[in-house]
Amino acid sequence: MSLTQRLASVSALHPWRVLAGWGLALVASIGAIAALLGVGPHHRCQHHDPPGLGARR
Repeated sequence: MSLTQRLASVSALHPWRVLAGWGLALVASIGAIAALLGVGPHHRCQHHDPPGLGARR
């Protein structure tokens, strides 16, 4: 039995475990992204007008 066949049979026997696993993976990835970004990209960004924009106003 191949790996994909075993994975399919286990998934068919325990669908809620599979959904819980995907949910945990999603929460963990969101947590990792939040941890890597810190507060967010906005705390370091300084929005400046590009050169020449003031002349057009």
